[in-house]
Amino acid sequence: MSEDYKEFGQSVAIEHHSEFLDRHLDQLPKHSQDRKIVFHDPCYLGRYRGVYDAPRHVAATGGLVVDPPRARERSFCCGAGGGLAFLGEEHGQRVNATRATELAATGAEVVGAACPFCNTMFRDALAAVSQTPPKLMDIAQIAAESIRETRAAL
Repeated sequence: MSEDYKEFGQSVAIEHHSEFLDRHLDQLPKHSQDRKIVFHDPCYLGRYRGVYDAPRHVAATGGLVVDPPRARERSFCCGAGGGLAFLGEEHGQRVNATRATELAATGAEVVGAACPFCNTMFRDALAAVSQTPPKLMDIAQIAAESIRETRAAL
């Protein structure tokens, strides 16, 4: 992301919210519930920037993080890439439905995402591929939920 501003002559320090939250992880409470959270690696954050552990650390504040069959460097697109968010496929199953099926098949109660495009693509797809779809949450929502529950317990 910070590379994008160099063409305008600017050097700007930018970090993803997963990196910020991971840096402050010692201040975040751990969720007491033993629920499974499957984390989907966003393309730009993962494959382009090589950030895989930070979002998983943040998601772990809400439960046990599991990986889908295709994860990290070998992750599968949410379907928003290449304009598919606006156009869609002309033949066969949509990419977001394929990925949502993989995520739901893990048996996790929550799908953790770290990208607004991924959230958009999975919102409808999860409901379409499962009668009882996992809850879709951004990792920041997972961390916020853990903070709220810890405060309520005090």
